Amino acid sequence: MSPRPTRHGMVGWYDPKVLLQSAWMLTLSNIFGRHSDSRLIEALASQPQGAFDFAADEVGFDFVSDVGDGFNSTYAIATAVAAAELEVKDAAGHTHLSRGGDVLVFGGGVIPDADARALRDQGVAEIFGPGSSLKAIGEWLENALDEIEA
Repeated sequence: MSPRPTRHGMVGWYDPKVLLQSAWMLTLSNIFGRHSDSRLIEALASQPQGAFDFAADEVGFDFVSDVGDGFNSTYAIATAVAAAELEVKDAAGHTHLSRGGDVLVFGGGVIPDADARALRDQGVAEIFGPGSSLKAIGEWLENALDEIEA
């Protein structure tokens, strides 16, 4: 049995400094958002949202995140994603089995080097830091998927 990984401390989401910074950012976004070009938002909102056909021989993408609700949600999400097998129930109540090999985990943000190394050791395929271009991320993802399919 492998040793349990060391858990890092949780973010203090209710810390006054964090709350004040969030309030300041919200205020700024509201002020500048009122004066932004609403045509862009309307154009994005009017795009058709069709259902994805999982029976097709294609690759699907999903985004997994936590909102820092005061519990160790990051650990819970990471544990579920990294599980060798995960049972998931759909809206109809049918149970589906997802295998760990079917998941490509990558991420980004401001992550200290030591933490990034630890994440890679635990199976995270790649971590993109601030300022990473979408082109570079897209090229990496295309190569990673090609390797998986080979």
